[in-house]
Amino acid sequence: MSPSASGAADSDPVTPVIALTAGGNELTIRLGGELDGTTAPALAAQLGSVISVGPVQRVVVDLSDVEFCDAATVRVFVVLAAALDGRGAALRLHGARPHIEWLLRQLGAADLLSDR
Repeated sequence: MSPSASGAADSDPVTPVIALTAGGNELTIRLGGELDGTTAPALAAQLGSVISVGPVQRVVVDLSDVEFCDAATVRVFVVLAAALDGRGAALRLHGARPHIEWLLRQLGAADLLSDR
């Protein structure tokens, strides 16, 4: 069981979105904590809701505060990138720690990485 936002044990994990910043045609989403199969469904739903609100040309996901990321989360990023691409927008991952960059490369998603 994962902790809920109230700190009690619950079946719903805390979503890892820390902050959203919009400016011009760019949306920055800052994530934190551990991103895994437990958080991936909630993250996918939350990111999908965020990008559907308004038109953006570029979505930057800041991974600076992410300590762990697994293949389930990489899949969320790949699916999100494809959805944005279909709308003429782009997804870029920024601030990934070396072990997360390694995972992205191993899974063929390194093209999502950006120096900003």
